[in-house]
Amino acid sequence: MDAAAVVAAVPVSLLAARNTLEVLFPGDSSVFRWLRASLQFTVRRVLDFCRGFNEFVMALVFVAVIGLGPFAGVLALAIHTFGILGKVFSESIEAVEPGQVEAVVAGGAGPLQVVSFAVLPQVMPLMVSYSLLRFESNVRSATILGFCGAGGIGFVMFDKLNGYQYREVATMMILVIVSVTVIDHLCGKLRSRFI
Repeated sequence: MDAAAVVAAVPVSLLAARNTLEVLFPGDSSVFRWLRASLQFTVRRVLDFCRGFNEFVMALVFVAVIGLGPFAGVLALAIHTFGILGKVFSESIEAVEPGQVEAVVAGGAGPLQVVSFAVLPQVMPLMVSYSLLRFESNVRSATILGFCGAGGIGFVMFDKLNGYQYREVATMMILVIVSVTVIDHLCGKLRSRFI
């Protein structure tokens, strides 16, 4: 779920950032200015919509539309993560050092080369960090989404709670805490390697 959201958020964030749109669609005519402004506005509204609803609310909608099960939870988390990562990636892209971009452009690079060699190397550490942070958050959120019928361990915990099987619930809670701790530790090691 997270991998798909990250893969989708990277190119979309390039279209949501003002400075990369100027590189991808150069030109000072009113047509190009209108195209860049319209594209940025549209992409940002899509990202706003995707992150505008809490994962829990999205999961309830998807459970109503496609039924109970983990797929509803995966969709809710993936769409929300896509919206959040698209937003923070585009803001990171807009904060890049313009001198490096100007140097690559002055060297005769095309739009894709500018993005590949001047923009992405500057924002890649932030993209990795934000992606790992969302992964940690989604692991915790997945447990809660199960309570609303979106499948996973949360659904099983809810079922055990209704059956007054508190030992099983306590065991599952310990497993979730251990899992989140291990994931946090592994993500910290990955972060230190990339940043």
